Amino acid sequence: MTAGGLAPLTPDADWDVTLESTADGLVMRAVPIGVDAPPRLVRAPPGLSGLDVAVVASPEQGPLDEWPGYPFLPRAIAVTYWRGDAPAGPAAVLMLPQGLGQ
Repeated sequence: MTAGGLAPLTPDADWDVTLESTADGLVMRAVPIGVDAPPRLVRAPPGLSGLDVAVVASPEQGPLDEWPGYPFLPRAIAVTYWRGDAPAGPAAVLMLPQGLGQ
């Protein structure tokens, strides 16, 4: 579940988002909640077959094996896209402004 604000999602709704690895590659489907708007279907660039998302305490520490969960937010997340059975490149580390460690 996420708020919209960046294309292709709009800020006038919350969105139920799923990511799925299909025969055609990685697909994101977003369905608006409480608003009469069509679902959004987004395909990743060709060749991407999946992704991993890992919780990061800090960019220097890398991904954690465990996270205490709610109500704590991670300091960052690391997103690794996959092509077949290998990473498609280095992980993208996304800092979260309200994350633990600030």
